[in-house]
Amino acid sequence: MLDLHPQNYGFDLTFYFSKNSYFKQTCLKQSFYMKNKDEVDFCVGSTIEWTSGSDVTKIKKTKGKGKKKTTVIVKANSFFNFFESINPRVES
Repeated sequence: MLDLHPQNYGFDLTFYFSKNSYFKQTCLKQSFYMKNKDEVDFCVGSTIEWTSGSDVTKIKKTKGKGKKKTTVIVKANSFFNFFESINPRVES
């Protein structure tokens, strides 16, 4: 669902999901805040409440060889990364 912000050019995108075993919410939203017509100032997304062991945005990888192997958690490619909050003026 698309909702336009009345005070500026921003908008909200709302996604509705059936109840599932991966995350607790049935509604996730990403809000885009804009001061100018073609420029997003920042986005605020829903914080997804993943059930234990179900976060598809992170994967475990093993690094190193032999006795120096360690397991690290890295970002995975996922549709659900869309809901991250982003402030492009802060990031480089």
